[in-house]
Amino acid sequence: MQLTQPSTISLKNLLLLALLVLAANWFFTFQLVCLKDDNSFYYLPVRMYLSDALHTQGIPYWNPYLMNGVPQHADIQGAVWNPIAFILAYVFHYNHSCFLFEYLLYIFIAATGIWKLVSLVTNDKQALF
Repeated sequence: MQLTQPSTISLKNLLLLALLVLAANWFFTFQLVCLKDDNSFYYLPVRMYLSDALHTQGIPYWNPYLMNGVPQHADIQGAVWNPIAFILAYVFHYNHSCFLFEYLLYIFIAATGIWKLVSLVTNDKQALF
């Protein structure tokens, strides 16, 4: 299998990819459902605490609201070490809408990566879209 040079994504293709992501996840786009299980029970409260801490006191070292308290920096999967979640928590007061936007942004980044991978393997434009 011969690998080709990956082609760059044009603005038109990026917009089409973004529309496909929004259309395929229309129930999240229009906030008809919420993310469940670990997302709503752990990740959303941690991100909301991060946002509150950043807007009031600075960097959150300790979260006293989970169990008997947990260090925020000890969790690598948490919001403190995630640059996208950290920026969203710093700029906005984090809520469920920000959480859904972050989720859709991850899907868009993944779709862009798959597009680049397919463009690396083939030159067929129909295979890309």
